Amino acid sequence: DDIRHLVNLETIVLESNMFAGSLPEGLGDLHKAKELEFKGNQFSGRIGEWICGMQSLTDLDVELNDLSGPLPECLGNITTMVSFDIKYNHFSGSLPDSIVAWAKAEKIQVASNN
Repeated sequence: DDIRHLVNLETIVLESNMFAGSLPEGLGDLHKAKELEFKGNQFSGRIGEWICGMQSLTDLDVELNDLSGPLPECLGNITTMVSFDIKYNHFSGSLPDSIVAWAKAEKIQVASNN
């Protein structure tokens, strides 16, 4: 979780690698981060409540991973969200009602989950 020390990061692109394991909770401490591009890896586990600390996040792309579980209800607190792509994972349940607060949203893609 040393990533939490990179407090000035705005963009993290780890797309199309073979990275595996859970997403580090330390990402939630990156309050300036706007883009998380983790598409096409082997990340697993859940997206935890830590993501709700990312109040500047505009673009989340975790397409084509092995992520699972329900999405945290607090996702709607990230009112800066423009693009949200979680397709081709194993998420369960429904989208949190709170995402109605995403007034800036232009793209929400959730296809091919449980």
